[in-house]
Amino acid sequence: MSAEFEIKKGQTIPFVLTYASSFEDTPERVNPKLALQQTERYWKTWAARGIYKGKWAAEVEQSLITLKALTYRPTGGIVAAPTTSLPEQRGGALNWDYRFCWLRDATFTLLALMNAGYSKEAAAWQQWLVRAVGGEARTSAPRMN
Repeated sequence: MSAEFEIKKGQTIPFVLTYASSFEDTPERVNPKLALQQTERYWKTWAARGIYKGKWAAEVEQSLITLKALTYRPTGGIVAAPTTSLPEQRGGALNWDYRFCWLRDATFTLLALMNAGYSKEAAAWQQWLVRAVGGEARTSAPRMN
């Protein structure tokens, strides 16, 4: 399936991309304007929890938002990288899969988040780690914002 449309300067055309496995029901329709408002409210509320007020505060905030966006909300696990399964070379045998939570990288992410006042993320990740070590990493964590 594909779609094409042109947008002129100053024009807004909302659209929604949806995915579901073929054996699942079609997801409910999303109101794109409402979804955008809810998303903006979520991130503004989340960013307001930060305690860093020093030099480069806006840049630090954007970096923290990026780190938070790498958190898998259902479990609290931190994704190693936003890219996934990229082959080292086209058709090559080596394929680096970054969907997993790497403990070292997650530790650096959590250190940055905790230093900026985001301790809920650290608690969710700790719960994820305990479940992962116990063999139940896919079990959902308590919902956090």
